[in-house]
Amino acid sequence: MIAQLEALLRKYDPLDLIAPIATWQVTGVGDRQPDEETSRSEPLFHQSDVEYALSLALASPYPEAAEPATPDAKSRFAELLTELREKASLHNMFSAMSVQSGEASALQFIMRSWSLFVRGSSYWPFERRICEGVFSGVDSFLREKAGFSSIDFLNFCDRVQRDIEERFSSTVETAHQLLLKMAQTLSSLAPAPAYQTLSNDKELDSLESQVRAMHAADVDTYIEKRALVERKEIFEVTLDGEIHKRIVEQFALKFGDNRDFLEKVPKSRGWPLGPTLVRERPLVRVGERVYAMAFLTLTQSARSIIESLIQRLDPNYFENRYLRHRDRFLEKETVQVMRAWFGESNVYESVYYDALEDGVVKRCELDCLVRFGDVLLLVEAKAGALAPPARRGEIGRLKSDLKKLVVNAHRQAARALSHVHAAQGAVFSDKEGNRLTEVVWSKMSRAFSVNVTLDDLSPVAPNLSRMSAVDGWGDASVLRWTVSLADLLVIQDMLPSPVSFLHYLHRRDVVRHGPELNSSDELDCLMFYLNQGLWINEGEFGPGKVHTVMLDGSFTNELDEYYVRTRCGLPVAKPGLKVPDKLRELVASVDRSPRAAGPSLVFTLLDCDEEGRRKASELIQEIEDRYEQDGKGHSCTIGPIDGAMVLLACGSGMVSQDKVRAWARRWLSRSGIKVAYVLSWVYPLAQSKPRSWKFARNK
Repeated sequence: MIAQLEALLRKYDPLDLIAPIATWQVTGVGDRQPDEETSRSEPLFHQSDVEYALSLALASPYPEAAEPATPDAKSRFAELLTELREKASLHNMFSAMSVQSGEASALQFIMRSWSLFVRGSSYWPFERRICEGVFSGVDSFLREKAGFSSIDFLNFCDRVQRDIEERFSSTVETAHQLLLKMAQTLSSLAPAPAYQTLSNDKELDSLESQVRAMHAADVDTYIEKRALVERKEIFEVTLDGEIHKRIVEQFALKFGDNRDFLEKVPKSRGWPLGPTLVRERPLVRVGERVYAMAFLTLTQSARSIIESLIQRLDPNYFENRYLRHRDRFLEKETVQVMRAWFGESNVYESVYYDALEDGVVKRCELDCLVRFGDVLLLVEAKAGALAPPARRGEIGRLKSDLKKLVVNAHRQAARALSHVHAAQGAVFSDKEGNRLTEVVWSKMSRAFSVNVTLDDLSPVAPNLSRMSAVDGWGDASVLRWTVSLADLLVIQDMLPSPVSFLHYLHRRDVVRHGPELNSSDELDCLMFYLNQGLWINEGEFGPGKVHTVMLDGSFTNELDEYYVRTRCGLPVAKPGLKVPDKLRELVASVDRSPRAAGPSLVFTLLDCDEEGRRKASELIQEIEDRYEQDGKGHSCTIGPIDGAMVLLACGSGMVSQDKVRAWARRWLSRSGIKVAYVLSWVYPLAQSKPRSWKFARNK
C-alpha cells in the first residue's frame, strides 16, 4: 500500500495529489460527495492525513518528469490513504492487545489513536494568546538568531490562513454564481412546471445543450474554477518582504529533506507515526514557490513549531533559558486565569506551608491556592511536554512523562490538602514566610485538585480514573482534574461565571467516581456539561450493565462552528449553560458575593434536571413578584434534592439569624435530610449581594 502511494508520488505532481486532501482543512469535508451510482462515500480526511501525505512525498526528491495528476490518480491516492489509515488503526489495536493488557495497554492504544487521527492543540485565538505570552521573553533571541520575532511568525500564520480561506471562498463563489446564471437561463427556457413534464431524456438533453451553447464561456470557467478548488495553487503562499522570506527559510521543507521518514526506522518504513519533520516545518518549497498544504498544522501547532526552532538554533539556550521561562509563564498565566474567575483577593500565588512527612517537617510549595466561599482549589501547573516517543505510544516513556506531568502534580495538591485536613487552621505563607491566609477545613465543603499543563494531554486527561492500575503511579484516587491551558481558556470563555465553573468541576468529579466517562477531549466533556449537565442516568448502570459512556467528539461540533464563524465575522449564537433567567440571576449574585455556603447551595440547585431548574427559577420569580406587590419579605423552600433542603428568602433586609436557625433545625429533624441551605437577599436579586448559611445534621 505504501509502495503504491510512492509510485503515484513518483509519476504525478505530488502536491496535485495532496491538494484535494488538503482542501478538507478549508471545507471540513471529504473531497467529493457520495457517489450516487455506488452509494459509496469518498474519504473524509483528517489533518493527520495531510501531514502523512506530505511526510511521504517530502521523503524523496521531486520527480523530474512529474505529470499533472489526473482525477483518477487523485481519487486512487485518496483511497489508498484512507485504507492505510484504517489498517494502521487496526494494527494499533491488535498490537496493544497482544503485547500487554490492562490500563497500560489502553493508555498506549489511546495515544496512538490520537496521533493517527487528531492534530492541533487549540482554537487559533487561544493558541495565539499562549504563544504571545510564552515567547514574549525570547523574542530578542529569535530576532538575533532567525531574523524575526514570534509576533512576526504569528502574523505570518494569520496571513497564510486568511489568504487560503479567501482564495478558496472566492473561487467557490465564482463557480456558484456561474451555476446560478446557467440555472436562471434554464428556468427561463422551461419554467419549473414545464421542466418537470418533459416527456423524455432527449427533450431534457436538448434543453440542457441549448443552455451550454448559450453559456459556453461560462461552462469552461465553471469547470476551471471547480478544478482549481482541488489544485495546489489554492495553497500557494504569497511572500511579502524580507521577514516572510526568513520565516520560510526556517519552516519550509524541500523534497528529499524528510528522508528519515523512509530511512531512519527500516522495519516501519513509511508507516504512519514514523519520524517526520513536517510537524516542525510544515511549509513546502518547490523552486521559488512556497505552499502551505498543511496550513492548519501551522496555526494549531504554532507553539511547538517555534519551540522546535529555538531548540534547533541553540540547544543550550533552549534547555537552560527557555524551559525555565516557559515554566514561569505557565505558573503566572494559570494564576491570571484563576484571578479572572475568582478575583485578586481570593487567589494566592506560590504559597508555602510546613508538612510532616516520614517524621520530618518539610517546607512545601503549591503553585496556586483559591478560596471561594466554601470551596477550595489546589492548583499545580506543569509546563513540560510529552516526548515524541510518548506521543507515538512507547509505553515506558509515556508512563514516565505522564508521571512527571500529571501524577506528581496531583500528589503535590493532595499533600497540601492533607495539611489542611490535619491542622486546626492550615496556614499558608509566601516565600519569605509572610502569612497569606489560613484555611479552616470545618468551614469548607469541598476541595478540588487542578493540574494545568501547557502540553495538550487530551487523550488521557479526561480518563485519569481509568489509570489506577498503571505500574508506578500508586493510588490513583488523587488523580483528579487535568486540563491544558488552551482548554482552560476555552472553558473560561464558555463558563465566565466562577460558580458555574466550580459546578463543572463538581460534575466532573461526580462522573469520575461513577460510571466511566470515556472521552479523548476535555472540551467534549465541557459541551456535554453545557447541553446535558454531565448527567448520566445511573439507573442504566448496574450489575451486568455497560459501565462506560463514550463521547465520540460530536459534542464539540457546536463549539467548532462557534469559533469558525466568529473568526470569519459571521453571526453565531455562543454556546452556554442552560439555566432559566431567575436561576441565572441567583448564580450571578453568588458570583458577586460567594461568602459562606453560597457555592455549595448553587451546586445543589444546578444539580437539578431541566424541570427542577425551571421550577426553582419560577419560585424565585414568584417571591420577588410578591415582594413587589406588598413590600413584605417572602421565602420559598426547594427540595429535598439528594438529601438537601434549600430556603430562599427575599425582602427589604436579610433574614434574621434566629429565623434561619429555626428553619434549619426543623428540616434537619426530618428523616433523610442531611443538610439545609439558606440564601437571603435584599430585593432585587439582580443587584443583590446575598448572605448564605449551611447547616448539617450531626453524625
